[in-house]
Amino acid sequence: MENYLSCSKTFIVPFILLMMIITPPPLQAQQDDAALEDFARQLTGLFNEARTEGRMCGDEFMPPAPPVAWDEDLRRAARIHSVDMSENDFRGHTGSDGSSPTDRVRRVTDRFSGAAEILAYGSNSPQNAVNLWLRSPGHCRIIMGQHYRYMGAHVIRMADRPQQLYWTAKFARSPDPAAYRPQAQTPEEQYLLLRGKQIIIYGSFDDERFNRLRHSVSGGRLNYFPNAIRHAELLQEREQLLSLAGYKRSPEFAVVRIENLLMIDPPDLNNLILQYELGLIPIFPDGIEKLSEHRVFIWGEEVCAVCDTLIAQLRLAGTRPVRYYTDRDPRTLEHMWSKVEPAAAYEYNLDGTRHVDLPVIEIAGTILTGEVSLQDLLNALE
Repeated sequence: MENYLSCSKTFIVPFILLMMIITPPPLQAQQDDAALEDFARQLTGLFNEARTEGRMCGDEFMPPAPPVAWDEDLRRAARIHSVDMSENDFRGHTGSDGSSPTDRVRRVTDRFSGAAEILAYGSNSPQNAVNLWLRSPGHCRIIMGQHYRYMGAHVIRMADRPQQLYWTAKFARSPDPAAYRPQAQTPEEQYLLLRGKQIIIYGSFDDERFNRLRHSVSGGRLNYFPNAIRHAELLQEREQLLSLAGYKRSPEFAVVRIENLLMIDPPDLNNLILQYELGLIPIFPDGIEKLSEHRVFIWGEEVCAVCDTLIAQLRLAGTRPVRYYTDRDPRTLEHMWSKVEPAAAYEYNLDGTRHVDLPVIEIAGTILTGEVSLQDLLNALE
């Protein structure tokens, strides 16, 4: 998710003076870095102040939440993205190298899982940035998330507009099971936690560990579906879920999906429920259910790996996109350009002709082009 505060000014400045503004003297730069680090640390207190009382985040009430603690690893992960956006002049949650918010946390530490990221651009004070985030339902839900216990942030000046700032804040769940409600103590209590939920288990029927897990779950009279990964489409589905969740390791024998969570290699029902309660590996970004409220239209050629990946992800999220093949019928291509032109979502070639990066995606009247993530689609709805 992202928030953007536009503030544009026109400057006519000699080149040497401009360089002095962008590259301050060493002492001034050190003082500026210290001030920006203080800005980042002030966010902890402001977030905790917001979490002390319940509030409406869009149409959802979020109850008061425990305080979050500053974490240096999360600060370093936030810095990776702030610097990347500033130096490479882009905005969004996908890094210039294709990394996700979870990828950047795991480059720094493996202490956390299920990290969330919020961004703001142009805000000139910590309070201003937090106010903007709290007015955005998606950002507000992250700030008020009950399961987050740690945060870290980084603030940096925009490379080409040093009077404006990039803000990156990371939230993470506690790795300490004691921070969560205890594991259910009786079989009946355990069954109640999962009763009525669809449990999908991916694994091999040739693996005894997978079979023991199946039998343990079936003993609880639960609604479960074992999927044999010897079938290519089910193996691909499992890999897609792991990729969406940002999980890089190879599971040993089982991946379990319950709603928006993955559980990895639970040996039995007890461990499965404990992993479910911890909720450490969410599959989709917060607010994913909003996508099912809108039609998603995708234009691209018949052979389009990016299109296929996005469609598979949308279907796993419970959304059925509409696919158009631009190389099958000229009318489909004309239809696509009728969407692209009003949005000015194209560029000019050196010879004066126009081109657009495929695929072209439309959601809620917004046009996106090129490689688009589920988070990008959610951002388009904000």
